[in-house]
Amino acid sequence: MKPTKKMFLSILFLFFWCISLQAQTKNTQIGNTDSSIDAPIKKVEVDAGFPGGLSAWSEFLQKNLNVNVPIKKGAPVGKYRVIIGFIVDKDGTLANFKAVTNFGYGMEDELIRVLNMSPKWIPAIQDGINVIAFKRQPITFVVSP
Repeated sequence: MKPTKKMFLSILFLFFWCISLQAQTKNTQIGNTDSSIDAPIKKVEVDAGFPGGLSAWSEFLQKNLNVNVPIKKGAPVGKYRVIIGFIVDKDGTLANFKAVTNFGYGMEDELIRVLNMSPKWIPAIQDGINVIAFKRQPITFVVSP
């Protein structure tokens, strides 16, 4: 199936619609002021984020994400909301990528590939201290007829 301009615009529209990052929680102590904490905190004062905010993140994804991966791998027509969970460490390094979804056709692998290319993020902050945060990144791939 050859990619078309209409298909690309559909993917781009859904991409922007689903671009918001979603914070995810993990059961740990709240209000721990120990600066040596090594697990994600349930609620943080300032969430981790891409330097430059959502517009910079969107630009980074547009430049690096290959939206044709599912088409090249033979995915059936449809919408696929791929979600990858990952850690933003105290220094902003991204790590521990895990696919939450499992559609296949290279989509989860493609999003993980792009996340691996990301520069360091601005770490989450709790009680004035950089802490580890768990994030979920959704991206919607659309395969049109």
